[in-house]
Amino acid sequence: MIFDRFPIHQAEGTILAHSLGVGAQRRRKGTILTSLDIEALQTLGYTHLPATRLDANDLSEDDAADLVAGALKSDHFYVSKASTGRANIYASVDGMFVAQAGTVDRLKEVDPGLTFCCLANRKPVKRGDLVGT
Repeated sequence: MIFDRFPIHQAEGTILAHSLGVGAQRRRKGTILTSLDIEALQTLGYTHLPATRLDANDLSEDDAADLVAGALKSDHFYVSKASTGRANIYASVDGMFVAQAGTVDRLKEVDPGLTFCCLANRKPVKRGDLVGT
């Protein structure tokens, strides 16, 4: 993976690392830049773009988030489709959220670039509540 500030004329096909722009010209983090995106950003004065170019064996941040979240399957919660590298975890039943400390610790040890957050242990939840991300 190459993470850099790419000259705008070399940025087509890269993945935008930060949201940029103003108003309707806004491009969100995670956008795979097309020639139309580049033209719009050029009109706003951008000459370089913070972006990522994936190597052949790299996963996108959304694919990676989906894989991690998929490993946390349970009948008691469901996981949203990843967006901008984040998959949210929601309670599928009313009850009490119980954090498995060992699982949380193992997730945090996978890589320093991986962030996992969840509610405090033994927190009451209702169906649909966000319990982790």
